Order: sequence, then structure tokens, then C-alpha cells
Amino acid sequence: TNWYMNNAVLDCHTSYDVCVGGYGTNSYALALREDSNSSYFESRFVTATAIDKITFYHGALRFDEAGYTFKIQVQYKVVGTTTWLLLEEIDVTTGLDPNGNPDLTYTEIDVSITQDINIRFVPIITADNGSTPTFYINIDNLTIYKSVVQP
Repeated sequence: TNWYMNNAVLDCHTSYDVCVGGYGTNSYALALREDSNSSYFESRFVTATAIDKITFYHGALRFDEAGYTFKIQVQYKVVGTTTWLLLEEIDVTTGLDPNGNPDLTYTEIDVSITQDINIRFVPIITADNGSTPTFYINIDNLTIYKSVVQP
């Protein structure tokens, strides 16, 4: 399985990230930076496959910044095509754990697409004033469940 990141890093920095396990635990999360929609994380499966379900945690340390909206798009592309299609758009919020640390939100997406597909995650962070924000959305503990074909 091959994955490609553009304008993204693996990190868990207290200034701009949230990750499963918290800070100082040698945990890392995928950090997708909003920068004119150039940031994404996508699968480039050598042999693509049908997918039943996707699960992951997501969050943004600055999700409650006044005047900003945080979303993540989960997209898919059928192998052999060039167009990414919207699977789901998710509002990103981040709560606090009992110790007052940022806590990510668990998401489960039923995909049930029987064609061979690849998956892409795209951060969508918008500002009410039209500026280009430079905040991050984090994804952690991503699991993709492949379809099992019964004989």
C-alpha cells in the first residue's frame, strides 16, 4: 500500500496539533495544513480494492478560533478515473479529556463501495474574513477495512 502526503507532516506539537495518547507520549498524528486547498493525504494502492469502512480520529487544536470553520473531506476515486468524489464532509471539533488536554473525535464511515477505489483526506478551513488560514487538522489511528469477497 502506498500513501502520498502533500503539505502534511507527522507530528504532535503542543502549539498546533492534537493526537491520540497526548503530548510527550511519543505519539504522532497526521497534520494537514490548510493552504489554499493544496494539502491532502491519499492512498495510491498498487492494487486498489473495494472498501467497506473507514475509521479514524480527527481534531484541530484551534478548532474554536473565532471566525474560522474546520471541516475535513473524505473523498474517493475509482481506479482508472481522474475525478475525486466526495464521500463525506465532517465538521471538526475537539473536546477536552478529563485532564483538560485536547481530545480527538472518533469517526466511522460506512463506505460499501464495491469498485476498486483510493481514498483522500482534504482539510477545509475557512475564515469569515476571506483570509487563507494556516491552521492544521489532525488525523490519527486511521483504519481502512477492505471488502471481503465471498466465493
